[in-house]
Amino acid sequence: MAVTYGDLNSDSISDLVIVFRKPGEDTVFDSVPKRSVKIFFGLKNGSYSLFCSSDNVVMTHDLGGASNPDPFDNIHIEKGILTVEHHGGMGSFHWSQSVKFKYSLVDKIFYVDKIEKQEGKFSDNPSEAFEEETIKTEKDFGRLTFNKYDVFDNEE
Repeated sequence: MAVTYGDLNSDSISDLVIVFRKPGEDTVFDSVPKRSVKIFFGLKNGSYSLFCSSDNVVMTHDLGGASNPDPFDNIHIEKGILTVEHHGGMGSFHWSQSVKFKYSLVDKIFYVDKIEKQEGKFSDNPSEAFEEETIKTEKDFGRLTFNKYDVFDNEE
């Protein structure tokens, strides 16, 4: 579904992140299958080794809303940060979410670094239109690991 490369663990070797789509997932609307995200660390010999995996980082195809049924947008690595992006909406309402994961060289694990959410409403009437942004960090949600993060838990 998506692939990105970049150095996540500061060893100057390109790492690999893959988002996997489940076969036939877009035809299922009861018990929608979750999507896997796998992080592979690059090795000096040019191969990759699976470091970690989660089925709770990327939203399922049915959570985007009527305007954009599949909310998954993109993954990318920039300056050692893995970002997973979603967006969606219905009618004039729109939303987006970016979750940023950072690798700890001390703990040898990925933590959620930041969760950014935007939502708003388009309208010709200025009193009805709005745009709102929320940014949460470790101060808000504690030390949350990649494996414990759950995109389906709306409390984050």
